[in-house]
Amino acid sequence: MTSMYLIFLIGCCCLFLSLYAIIKAYQKAIVFINEVCIDNRMIKLKGYRYNTEWEESLTIKNIDISLKEQTNRRPYIYYLEIIDEYNGKYYLNTSFYWSYPEILAIYTDIKNAKK
Repeated sequence: MTSMYLIFLIGCCCLFLSLYAIIKAYQKAIVFINEVCIDNRMIKLKGYRYNTEWEESLTIKNIDISLKEQTNRRPYIYYLEIIDEYNGKYYLNTSFYWSYPEILAIYTDIKNAKK
């Protein structure tokens, strides 16, 4: 009887872990960024949110940008994580739309504009 409870408990844990992974992947895929415009003080992100056009303007001085890699896949997938002053996170390349040289060029352009 106790082995039946143990199997049920393990099954529930697996179900909750898989639901958590699905929710996290969905949250990253809600916003799809397909254009980045950089000028001296502002960065403009354009794309889609829930299949409707979306645009956000951020002040370059108030953002934190980092180049990250998704190491659980071969070949590695690189993406940018942009955190604004209100701790809002924007991910560039979660849908594998950008190539690595494009991601690196955007990263260096933003870092140079921050100086």
